[in-house]
Amino acid sequence: MAELLWGNVYYADTYCGILREETGNRYTFQYDRTYTGPPIAHLIPVRTDAYSTEYGLHPFFDNLLAEGWLASAQSRLLGKREARPVELLLAFGHDCAGAVSVIDPSPRPLSNTLLDPTDAKSVAAYRSRASLSGIQPKLSLKAMDNSGRPRVARSAHT
Repeated sequence: MAELLWGNVYYADTYCGILREETGNRYTFQYDRTYTGPPIAHLIPVRTDAYSTEYGLHPFFDNLLAEGWLASAQSRLLGKREARPVELLLAFGHDCAGAVSVIDPSPRPLSNTLLDPTDAKSVAAYRSRASLSGIQPKLSLKAMDNSGRPRVARSAHT
């Protein structure tokens, strides 16, 4: 039987609750009964009942995860070809974008056995344990004046 994972959730360095993996790929987040700070997210207001998802992480927590090359590098650092999202969040969730962090009370050591020492990005991911994936391509749309149909807007970074 697989071990069910859990982590402590902090808002601006203040403990606010627990994120738990449940059976059947379900997850719960519950605010600590003593937490009196602001909600961790607009769609997760402070309340006594737990927030549950029926399949996968709540979108708020899922959006804290790295994507693309960094998620692949992080999986390799955990010694896996592909790690579950909760494993990535617990291993790398201490340095997320914004004020929320997720801390594993029993962190697993990272492994460099699957690390390519010539890949500077993977080495940086190993050294920092950060979850931020850096600059990602963006697309801006702007409505045309007369028709109202969207068109691609030129970016200052193109």
